[in-house]
Amino acid sequence: MRKIAVILLSVLLCLLFININCFAEEHSEKPTLNISFDSRIELLGTIVILSDFVKNSNNCAVLNTVYKMNLIKYFTPYKDHLVIENYELLSKSKISISDFEEILLSLSPPPELKIKHSISDVIIEKAGGIENINKFLDLVRSFSNESSYIIFFNSQNELFGSILESVKKNITNNSLIEELENYYGSTQDSYNIMLSPLLLFQIDSFIFTNDNMNKDLYAVFGLSSIRNGFLLFGSNEDYRNLYLNKWSYAFIDPIINKYNDDIDDLSYLFDNIEKKMNKLNIYNWRDCLTEHIVRSIAIRISEKNNIITDTEKIIEECCEDGFIYLNSILKSLKHFETERSIYLDLDKFFPEILKNLSNLIIYRIIKFFKQFFLFKLS
Repeated sequence: MRKIAVILLSVLLCLLFININCFAEEHSEKPTLNISFDSRIELLGTIVILSDFVKNSNNCAVLNTVYKMNLIKYFTPYKDHLVIENYELLSKSKISISDFEEILLSLSPPPELKIKHSISDVIIEKAGGIENINKFLDLVRSFSNESSYIIFFNSQNELFGSILESVKKNITNNSLIEELENYYGSTQDSYNIMLSPLLLFQIDSFIFTNDNMNKDLYAVFGLSSIRNGFLLFGSNEDYRNLYLNKWSYAFIDPIINKYNDDIDDLSYLFDNIEKKMNKLNIYNWRDCLTEHIVRSIAIRISEKNNIITDTEKIIEECCEDGFIYLNSILKSLKHFETERSIYLDLDKFFPEILKNLSNLIIYRIIKFFKQFFLFKLS
């Protein structure tokens, strides 16, 4: 009997060793960060600049570049194209520059500009219906073809190359993407940053599901300043925030969806912080928990990489904003970090996080009394 137990233990250890090695092999390839100028985003930027030009807006002269001057010279004959008027009309609705970026990134590159990803229901509602989106896209295609936009875009390749070379030297902390993958124990298909000298001061992120049902992550960084002749697109802090916060949602969302019912069982935890969460545009427990997890993981990775020094102060500030379960989740995550040989990814460990949240005594008492009084009323 003892011999059989030893054999079984040996087999289990072998299987565990194989699993760990498989995980290591799957994550051995470092993620690549693609930094580029995207023809779709620059096409949108061209429409924005022409709109400013027609209105004699001061924005047209802000942070001037050789590229912008080249663009205005080339496209001035098209300043009265119907797409400019239509863009201005949609801009007066609830559609933001970020929404326009998402619409253009849902298309294939010019000149085809075919729809690759469905336009979100939120954007359709803001636009007043899909017919308004379709009209805008038809005019964008018309403008692109009539102006031979892609010929102009390609003519700027040398200029784009020199800008990219200087920008890449100043973007640091790219290793945080690898840290994020290792922490979650999962990967995404691609990570893409698109620079735009035309969309000033913009920093927006997007997540698209590709044909393989995997995620492609995008971010648009508009020109933020010009220093000693060099074009700057955001700060190192902006890039850290992108990697550890905005792109983190691509990793956590599938886990949240998987444990949806278990998460709903803890929805009473939302009751006493609902007002504070609403001020942050968080209106339900699932989104609230998601934000708790994203912030907690960002803190843990930042601590490991010596990015933050006063962790307690950050936690205190988060709690003041309403993220009162941060300490419980951070405690769970520290346990997760010490047991990675057992929990190869956050997905497998997630029930432990929920279990620890359910064990918060004071909130269990609140839940009990709420159920008690509801029973009495019924």
